[in-house]
Amino acid sequence: MPSGTHAHAYVSSYKSLDDLKIRELCDRISGQSRPFAQLSLQYLNELGPLLKILPEETNKGELAAFISYAIAFPTGFMALVDTYDVLKSGVPNFLAVARALHECNYEAIGIRLDSGDLAYLSLEVRKNFTETAQKFNIAYIKNLNIMASNDINEDILISLEKQEHAIDTFGIGTHLVTCQKQPALGCVYKLVEVSV
Repeated sequence: MPSGTHAHAYVSSYKSLDDLKIRELCDRISGQSRPFAQLSLQYLNELGPLLKILPEETNKGELAAFISYAIAFPTGFMALVDTYDVLKSGVPNFLAVARALHECNYEAIGIRLDSGDLAYLSLEVRKNFTETAQKFNIAYIKNLNIMASNDINEDILISLEKQEHAIDTFGIGTHLVTCQKQPALGCVYKLVEVSV
C-alpha cells in the first residue's frame, strides 16, 4: 500500500515549542483531552539517561513538528528523523512523542531514515527501540517500523543486505519510476520562509 511521511520542510518549519498551535490530544479510549506536548517533554527528559543524550540539546523545533504531526495523525505517526541529527535529536524526539501517544492509547508506526549510513543508523535505532521498550515496559516499541529511503536502488539494497541492517521497509521512489539510462534529476529544496 502506498504511504508516506512528512518532509524535511515540515520539520524545519517549526523553530520551537512556541510554534505549536494545538498542544492537547484526546485519549483514543476515554475521549478525555490530554496535555500531549507536556507529556512529550516529560518523556524526553526521562529518555535522556537511557539514550545517553542531553534532552535540552535535542532540536525543539523538530520535537514541535513531531508533536504537531502526531496530534494530526495519531494513528499514522511515522516520523522522518534525520532533518538534524538522527541519534542525538530525531530518535529521542520520536520516542518521546511515541510514549506520549502510548499514554493516550495510540501506537506510533515508526521512523524513516532518508540520509546517512542507513545500515549503521538502523541498527542503532533498533537498539534504542529495544532499550526503550524494556525500560518502560512497552513491548511493541521494540518492533516499530524502520523505513529507509534516499534514492534506494538495487545496488544499495544488495549493499545493505551485506551489512546486516535492521531496516523493515524501503521507500523506493525515483528508481521505481525511472531507469538509469533515463535518470531523474535529484534535487533538494529548502524552506526559506513561513508565515509571511
